Amino acid sequence: MWYYIVAGGPTMIPLVACSILALMIVIERFWVLLKMPNLSVCEAQLTEVEKILSEKGMSSALDHCLKGKGIMKYVFASLIKRYHFLVLEERNMEDMRAELYNTSEESGFQYLNRWMPMLNTIIGLSPLLGLFGTVFGMVIAFEAMASGAGGDARQVANGISQALITTVAGLLIAMPALVFYRILSSIADKVRARVELFTYTFASGLVKIRQKEKSK
Repeated sequence: MWYYIVAGGPTMIPLVACSILALMIVIERFWVLLKMPNLSVCEAQLTEVEKILSEKGMSSALDHCLKGKGIMKYVFASLIKRYHFLVLEERNMEDMRAELYNTSEESGFQYLNRWMPMLNTIIGLSPLLGLFGTVFGMVIAFEAMASGAGGDARQVANGISQALITTVAGLLIAMPALVFYRILSSIADKVRARVELFTYTFASGLVKIRQKEKSK
């Protein structure tokens, strides 16, 4: 492996960095997504936050969510923060409901797809780096050929070897990264659909609280 990294030339440095970063993102995302709460845990967390909200008020519920971990508390905190702004803007009930639903979707997406844009960038960047290395290697080979009659055969071979190695490296990084990106995105979509059942309920509860406040 080390031989190919050295033989691939300087372009292999960012390619190796991309491969390590992609691997770290894939492992981290699988670790996070596989720990997502099931339906019973989601329901328990919703009940817990609603109880704190009714007994201690909005500020206590927000503090509880901010101190906790996991997607449910992350989304609940986002909803409470957005609710405060909507109250200040004096939005009507329908606008508030729509805004809170959008906040639920967006915050859930942000939590579940963290680092995924970077993985997607690596998928697109790696083949381009490989192509750059290919061009760079061919330049070396042609310069060696142009230096004399037939040029230095070893230098020509090294240039061609470098060109081929970087091309293969770029593809070997991008192809599995793309597969894992699709798998992780699919898992994230399923988790988000499960979680939104409860975050929408919490959002509707916030709207009902506002309705009661305005009716007083």
